[in-house]
Amino acid sequence: MGTALSMIAGQLKMPEQELERKALRAFLEAELRNAEEQIATYIARYGVRQAEGLECRIQQRKVEEHPAWEDLIEWEGLEARRGKLLELLAAVMKESIR
Repeated sequence: MGTALSMIAGQLKMPEQELERKALRAFLEAELRNAEEQIATYIARYGVRQAEGLECRIQQRKVEEHPAWEDLIEWEGLEARRGKLLELLAAVMKESIR
C-alpha cells in the first residue's frame, strides 16, 4: 500500500500524511453514513429512536419477538459501531489540526 500511497501523493503533489489522513477521514465518514442508514431502517420499521426502545416494545409484546430480537441484536451492534466510528473520526480530525 505504501507504494500506491506514495505514487498517488506524488501525482496529486501533496504530502503522503495529508493524503492518508484524508483517505482515513473519507473511509470513516462513509462507514458512519452506512451505519446510520442501517439504523434509520430500524427506526422506521419499529417507530423508536434507539435499540433500547425496541427492547421495551418486545418486552411489552407490542412487536413480534421474531425477527425483532435479531434486529435488536444487529441494531445494538450498529450503535456500538457508530460510537466507535465517531471516536475514530474525532481522533483523525484532531490529528489533522496539529
